[in-house]
This record gives sequence, C-alpha cells and structure tokens, in this order.
Amino acid sequence: MSGFTLIKNEIIKNTNISRSVRLFAIELLSRCYNDKTSCYPSQETLAKDMGVSVRTIQRWVKILKENNIIRVIRRGFNKTNEYFMLMKQKVIKGVTEVKKAMNKAHKSYTKAKGHFNNYNQRTYDFNDLEKGLLQY
Repeated sequence: MSGFTLIKNEIIKNTNISRSVRLFAIELLSRCYNDKTSCYPSQETLAKDMGVSVRTIQRWVKILKENNIIRVIRRGFNKTNEYFMLMKQKVIKGVTEVKKAMNKAHKSYTKAKGHFNNYNQRTYDFNDLEKGLLQY
C-alpha cells in the first residue's frame, strides 16, 4: 500500500514529547518507505518541510533520541545523517516472524494434504452398478 504511513500509538500518545516533536517523528517515519527502517534527509530539508529552523530540527532529534524513538548515525563529513526508526524496526521484525510462522504452517499443511491425495481413485462401471441396484 502506498501513500500511507503506519504510525504506532507509542508515538501518537507519547506525553513525554510535544506535539511538534511527535509530528516530526511522523515526518521521519513517512520517509521510511515500505520495509525500510531508516532514512537520510538533510536537516535543511527537514527544516524546510516542517517550516522551522535547522536548530529546531537538531533539538527535536535530540528529544527523539532521548526517548528511544530514533537512533542517529553520522555518515561522514558533508553527508546527511541516517535516522533509524526504532519502533518500525520492532514492527518489521514482528511481521517477519509472523510470515515465517505462516510459511512453516503452510508447508506442513501442503505436505499433509499431499499424502492424503496420493491414494488411487476407484473406477466404477456405472452400468453394472445400476443393474445391481435395480436388480435387473
């Protein structure tokens, strides 16, 4: 599904951080497309998109790090930081575990189904059956 962002209630209802910081977390989350758990926009781009200063973005990043919502890795001089969404990593890990369990169950089902269907089918002469039932 595209055009939507899955937002955990832990972010929406987190009263330890302000609404603007929560909105910033959602902005970062929306940049982690599909199964990606990280993104690397520049602080200038984030500031422009959020309508705030770069210094405000730096403060918000610090708050999100302190609340274990993101992890930041510097990628080098003159390169953007990489922002890892820790909650999304947990969700992706859980989804992966569920998929593995479903595949395992499906394989065991198809294996059992295969054994059940391996019997030879009976063949009938319907004319003989009809004569026997009607006692001709």
